[in-house]
Amino acid sequence: MPWILFSNSSAEAPNDPSQSMVASVFLGSVCRRWREIVEATPRLWTSIAINTYRSDRQATTSSGSFHPDQFDLKAFSLGNLTADGDRFNQDSAMQSEYVKLENVYDCPCTLPTCPAFIAKTRLANMQPRQAVVAASRDTPDSIFFGLVAAATLCDPRYRRAGAGKVFVDHLVSGLGRSTGVRPHWEYLVMGIINVLAPILPSDAERQDVAICQSIYPFHSRIVDTLLADFDYLTQKDDVGDSRRFLVAKMLLLFMDDPETKRHMCKEKTLRLLVHCWLETSPACTMRKTAAGTVLELLVRKDSCGNSPPPDYLDRLFKAVQVPNFVSRINFSLKHKNLPAETLHKEISILRNLTESWLPFSPKLLKGSVSKQVVAAVRRILKNDPQMDKHKTLPRVELFIQ
Repeated sequence: MPWILFSNSSAEAPNDPSQSMVASVFLGSVCRRWREIVEATPRLWTSIAINTYRSDRQATTSSGSFHPDQFDLKAFSLGNLTADGDRFNQDSAMQSEYVKLENVYDCPCTLPTCPAFIAKTRLANMQPRQAVVAASRDTPDSIFFGLVAAATLCDPRYRRAGAGKVFVDHLVSGLGRSTGVRPHWEYLVMGIINVLAPILPSDAERQDVAICQSIYPFHSRIVDTLLADFDYLTQKDDVGDSRRFLVAKMLLLFMDDPETKRHMCKEKTLRLLVHCWLETSPACTMRKTAAGTVLELLVRKDSCGNSPPPDYLDRLFKAVQVPNFVSRINFSLKHKNLPAETLHKEISILRNLTESWLPFSPKLLKGSVSKQVVAAVRRILKNDPQMDKHKTLPRVELFIQ
């Protein structure tokens, strides 16, 4: 698996080493991960930290290269994102989430038979363009492919060498390919995020704009691939939450393009997106990203003045049944560890639905959602005095009435 979030458990990922590697492991390699490598045990080697960062040019440095032998927080600091127009280098009061890998394939051994060591060494001896070409010929679940997907975030040379095309081509051509303990698209989705996330659409270089425009048209086929592997998005644990987060984050980045966003109000996309939101654990801080993506798609008029199709809410409740929707919302609102930021997003969605879709209000009242909203706000105000009351309380008035 390529990630585990907000967990202190030691975890590792299955691999697909060559026959020579497997043979050498059986012959007595002391690599401490030999059992997981041979048996393909679904352990996790990668940690992804979800961070909120306020952009500031003072945080940038002159180094934008990727060092595969330095997989630590420094290797993925925002200081490494130095390309002109990068989202994280803009002076802005807007906070942006980004995906950062921490201790990817953190195997300390340096044995020549260790797959992680082999992949790191291989990447270290390549220029970004060479690595992208090599990844295009590799399997998307290999360690080397994961390293290239990770490097794409902090070194713009990877995306400008065609990494995005490689990720998309692998993803859309892999419909129904996943058969193991993890889907084939995990590194691919992560790679697409790492291509799009650093690019600020309003102030991007021409070549970066072209990169984005080459990826956006594939959103529908990407959704088809993910739905074909829907079972991998139903897992009720940290791994499932991580997958749902990545899918929601990728779809949110697609919404940077107004034309693509208009085409995303299809039942299949709504079903996928709402599932990633409602099925993510309420206590998981990643849930706010999925909720924020739903809100961005469903808001009646966004910052660009664009509105969704007139029947978008009818489409939504064809994709997800209202009773199930109400049940999952109530489950989230009742959760004692629901973060304040997540609650704010959930209330915003409910308010938008209540004001925009008249058939929703009676069902909301019948399901006692209004009572749960008020109770959740009271609970968080009691437990979190730092909560922004001015942002949340005005949104609750509708439910008190």
